[in-house]
Amino acid sequence: MIQKFISNLFVFFLSLVLSFLAVEILLRLNNQNPWGNFTVDLNEPTINQPDQIKGWDLKPGTYVFEPYSKKGKKFNVSVNNDKTRFTGIAPQESLGDIAIFGGSISMGHGVDDKENYPFFLQQKFKNYTVKNYSVGGYGTYQSFLKIEEMIKKNKKIKSVIVDFDNHAESKNVGDEFWLRTLTKYTKRGVLALPYASINDQGYMKRHKPIKYLKLPLREKSTVISKIEKRIMKYRLKPKQNPILITKAIILETKKLLDKNDIKFFFMNLDGEDKLVDYAQMLHENNINYFNCKVIYKQPLIVEGEGHPNPKQHRNISDCLYKNLKDYYN
Repeated sequence: MIQKFISNLFVFFLSLVLSFLAVEILLRLNNQNPWGNFTVDLNEPTINQPDQIKGWDLKPGTYVFEPYSKKGKKFNVSVNNDKTRFTGIAPQESLGDIAIFGGSISMGHGVDDKENYPFFLQQKFKNYTVKNYSVGGYGTYQSFLKIEEMIKKNKKIKSVIVDFDNHAESKNVGDEFWLRTLTKYTKRGVLALPYASINDQGYMKRHKPIKYLKLPLREKSTVISKIEKRIMKYRLKPKQNPILITKAIILETKKLLDKNDIKFFFMNLDGEDKLVDYAQMLHENNINYFNCKVIYKQPLIVEGEGHPNPKQHRNISDCLYKNLKDYYN
């Protein structure tokens, strides 16, 4: 009896192994591969550090990046002790801070300290201090979390500019694809992403940072990699409309800034078509908004990388100045 049980158990596990191998072979024949991290230069500086609330944040220091192409040049990224990127020399008698919050475009990924739009903006507003609190990978929700943190520390903030890019909604809701993409790019190995939803009353609901699941052998087996992906899709599948969630985050940001008597400007980097989903809400809630569309093609992007180059950063600063000058001059 026992011998028969052991024999059946052996046949069962053998069948499982053979089935697993058969599926693995079929997937490989269809050019479906296991988990693979995106190619990154391991010698490139790591300018971020883990953060329990926001997932990650900038790490103070001065970093030198190698060119992304043969025609490119080295560039510096200088992060101040308050986790802002260098924006130039502030006036000795400043009338207050203009604080910028956003993702990699506003942070100035791929360009030098003196070649990004917050630096150019500081040159235009000579009586104010421009503070760049942007962090690569941030969406509207992480920007809200950082605004919440910084207005407690910096009482000189007079106005806040929040950017909105083409991945903002995915970032805000903790989309599986976005978390997987960030995890594959990060050199820290594990990355945690905070996200938001809306409660029964329609207000923003907070969720602590979540990490991407890491099953054993995911780098070796397509089957395991796909199982892992399915689990994460189930865990992170948005049960609510990402646009409604993003609207709730924007309104929570407005409420926070109004409470602290800080002006709020919403800058759309994704073109006028995207703003259609938000224009009525922004107008009804007296939120100043404008378009400064980013063009993702040459000759306006960093060659070999894809983010805006100095020329396009200059264009964004001109757009910002055009929309802000009546408030500050």
